[in-house]
Amino acid sequence: MLILAIETSGEENILCLGNEEEIIWQRIIPGSASKEIYPLLHTLLKQKDRKIQEVKGIVVSLGPGSFTGLRVGISVAKALAFSLNIPVVGIPTPDLWASSCNLEGIICVIYKAHKRDTYYGNFYSKNEGNSIFPDQPSEMRRVEPFPFLLSLKEIIQRARKFFPRKVNFIVVKEAKIAEKIKKENPDFSTLCKRIFPLNSFLSLGIERIKRGKTDNIFTLTPIYLSCAEIKIRQMRKNDLPRVSEIERLSFPIPWPQSAFLKELDKKEFAFWWVIEYKKLIVGYGGYWKIKDEAHIVNLAIHPDFRKKGLGTKLLSFLLTQIQNQRLSTITLEVRESNVIAQRLYEKFGFRKIAIRPHYYIYEDAIVYWKKLPD
Repeated sequence: MLILAIETSGEENILCLGNEEEIIWQRIIPGSASKEIYPLLHTLLKQKDRKIQEVKGIVVSLGPGSFTGLRVGISVAKALAFSLNIPVVGIPTPDLWASSCNLEGIICVIYKAHKRDTYYGNFYSKNEGNSIFPDQPSEMRRVEPFPFLLSLKEIIQRARKFFPRKVNFIVVKEAKIAEKIKKENPDFSTLCKRIFPLNSFLSLGIERIKRGKTDNIFTLTPIYLSCAEIKIRQMRKNDLPRVSEIERLSFPIPWPQSAFLKELDKKEFAFWWVIEYKKLIVGYGGYWKIKDEAHIVNLAIHPDFRKKGLGTKLLSFLLTQIQNQRLSTITLEVRESNVIAQRLYEKFGFRKIAIRPHYYIYEDAIVYWKKLPD
């Protein structure tokens, strides 16, 4: 099976053609020349006496990383997949680095972001969380479903919470940062990786294609993270007109604005947050604190801003707030027809425990439950 691999998340872009046995050829392209990917591919195929029609699948990196590079790389992958009618697989860049190393315990992948002292990455484990590739024997799993964009200090603080389990840092290209982490805490294991794991990239793509675990070309999007553009803060009374608009667009039986107003007055019981994109409120979420339990009441993203990872980011934030309050369990209800929301909650480790008939008048509700670590 001939596969085309496209990596454009970093400072260097990589084009690769390979199969189950070998890498046939590869070419490194400067990040500034990402727009030359398609003409270069055409030239390389001609030099190797290959036809584009021989390609039976495409694997492409999703980031986070270079905004322009990711946009160009994924656009090329989607256009080729559509025109050739072949499958495409998108792989988050941190997942790839994590799966390329056979390490026990917690794994933290980090690599330099665009802003000073900020890093992209994620935490992984072999026995908890949600599997990156459910059919892979390595059972590598994300501890957190969505990549982070944090300072080194914040990353180290998160890593300390995993003790006494062993924590391994995979630091991409930044040897000095690996040394700094080790100096900060000698119990951390650090490994600096300089060469992109192209063999793993190809093999993961081929494995997913064989198993039919491919992506929809119309919904495949890069993973973009920006500290400056995305902000989560407490909901205020002057936010309610925009919150009510999102509520009306999201639910068939929306809450009235007066209901949110009452919620904001229950400061010891109800906790509500909004997520902003470029200072525009694009979503909100909230939960009730009932003794030692949290009940997530509502979570919604404006239709124009869905499928960008904002719901995942907001839910991850809510879970952090709930954990900080040392609550033991979380419950919530989801409409039986809302499959997208069900997938989101299940990705975070929620499990179905009951059905509430006619909870939404004309529709049943699925009750979800999650136990939090002590």
